Order: sequence, then C-alpha cells, then structure tokens
Amino acid sequence: MPSAGDQWCSAGHKLPVAPVNLVLGVTDFLLFLADAPAAVLFLVQQLTLIPIITTEFCSVGAVYPGDPLATDVTDVLDPSRRGAILDKYIGIIKYYAWPHYCVCDTLVPPNTGQPAPPPWPSGTSTPTNLCSPADLTNQLNAIQQLEQNLWALVSLIAMRVGAMSYQLSTQHTVSGTGELSVAGDIGVLVDGLTFAPGVGYDTSDPARIYHNGWITFGNSDGWEPRRPIWHDPQIFLGLTPGFVKIGFDCGMATSVQITELVPSLTGF
Repeated sequence: MPSAGDQWCSAGHKLPVAPVNLVLGVTDFLLFLADAPAAVLFLVQQLTLIPIITTEFCSVGAVYPGDPLATDVTDVLDPSRRGAILDKYIGIIKYYAWPHYCVCDTLVPPNTGQPAPPPWPSGTSTPTNLCSPADLTNQLNAIQQLEQNLWALVSLIAMRVGAMSYQLSTQHTVSGTGELSVAGDIGVLVDGLTFAPGVGYDTSDPARIYHNGWITFGNSDGWEPRRPIWHDPQIFLGLTPGFVKIGFDCGMATSVQITELVPSLTGF
C-alpha cells in the first residue's frame, strides 16, 4: 500500500490510445476507497464525475495524498475543511487511475520501472431488460441520481472559481442585529423594506443611504471584515467559499430582507 507523499513518477505523457478528454466516474472507483468513512464516501459520491485532460494529467506524476483518517468524518462536516478533504479523496482516485492512461518518462528513485496498474474497477452493471418495470425504475433512479450529482459538481465549481450566474434562494426578513446560518451561497441580496424617520441619503444614481447598517460573512474560524450597506437594494457577490453564517446590523432600516444567492445552472 502506498504512503502519504509516495510518487514513483515525476513526469510522463498520455498513452497513444488514451483519449485527450475523459471523465472518471467516482462511483466506479469506490473500490479504492473501501476503507473511507461512510460520511466521506457519501460526500465523494456527490462528485460522480471528475473531468480530466489527459495531456495535462499525465505531464506530472500522481502523488498519493495519504490514507483516509478517522478525523475525516468530523472534518467533512465543517464546510471550511470540506474542500481539502474532497481534494484528498479525489487525489486517491487519480493516483490509481494515472497508470491506466499515462506512460512514465521520469521515474522517481529508487523505482526503475512503471508498476502495473491496479485492476480496473468493474463499474455498475446496466439493465438487461429495459421492458422490465423494475429495470426501468432502477434506470430512472440512476438518471435522477446522476442529475443530482452533476448539480453538486456544478455547485462546487461555482463556489471555487466563481459562478457565471446566480439565482435567488431563501429569503430572511430581519431587524436589529443578529446572525443567519447558511450553506452553499455565493452571495446575498440585501433589500431595506422600511426605514426609521430621518434616514439620510443623497440623490446620486443609485442613491446612497447613510447609517444603513453592515453585513459580514464568517465560519467557525472567524469573520471577514464587515461591509457597509450603501444602496437599496444591494448585491454582494464573490464571497469566500466555506462561509456558513451571515452577521448583520440593520442600522436605520427597521426591516430588511436578506436573500441568499446560489449558483445557477444557466450559463454553465
């Protein structure tokens, strides 16, 4: 069994028969993650597809990221650590997949040859009789699960590299100061519904409102710097992935609606 940091090849190239673009099915590789905690396996299965460009994938050797640890079960529940945990398990899959698509050019001593790749996962069997109600039901369930997994992958990409578009999600009507618990947001829309008498504003376009409060985003480790709410309504985008709570101060607004913004499939 490999150990964390093991790398038998530092550079290579793709096999002539290997496709330039491929998609690894994570579910088919769960054989290599047999010892992973159930909570981690569930999360990894949400990323059923891993897109790979083999020319880039093979140019550097795969490094084994380390065996699963018991602490992964608790870490995976913390959104701020979830990305690193996923990267490790996807790294394990890539380590085992590398020799199936690549040829080593530069071996890492003391290795003198490319080891044989591990057995290819058998994959999921396909229905034998699509006229059977049971097989049809299973196939439809599989399609529905794939759709959900694709959406989870799109959401993860959007959180890491920025969404091309967003859609409105859960709305919260708040007043005074407080916190909201959220997950998976890429931004928020803040809309002042009612204001105390005498609130100040100028006549620019858009109008700038004074003493309209603040908003900030955080997780279990702490808070980002607070951001002033100058306009009504105002959009906040480009938030750091992994925040799970919103802190707010409504200022001179007596009632404020905060709408969570989540990635939209439109534009991907």
